Amino acid sequence: MTVRQLAKAMGYHVSTVYNLVKAGKITSYRLNKAIRFKVKDVENWKELLTPKEVAQMTGLHINTVYNLVKNGSIKSRRLGKKEIRFHIKDVENWFDSCRIDT
Repeated sequence: MTVRQLAKAMGYHVSTVYNLVKAGKITSYRLNKAIRFKVKDVENWKELLTPKEVAQMTGLHINTVYNLVKNGSIKSRRLGKKEIRFHIKDVENWFDSCRIDT
């Protein structure tokens, strides 16, 4: 998969993909001068949720999600300087840990 194809699939700008590669945030492969990505890796990245999606999924306000990240209550990953993403399994594990047994 090319940089342009990945950018389109993930909804990123091409320069964002290049920056993520440069920062080592996403796995890439060099074929001569071209950068390529495995489709399997891209499928794993698509499982990542945005803070807004986590808020919708849990019924929390988006600021509460950011506060949970800030205090380390929920696992997150940074993509670049500003973007935060969550693995759905991490969100589900966090949600299960909040369960009240009666």
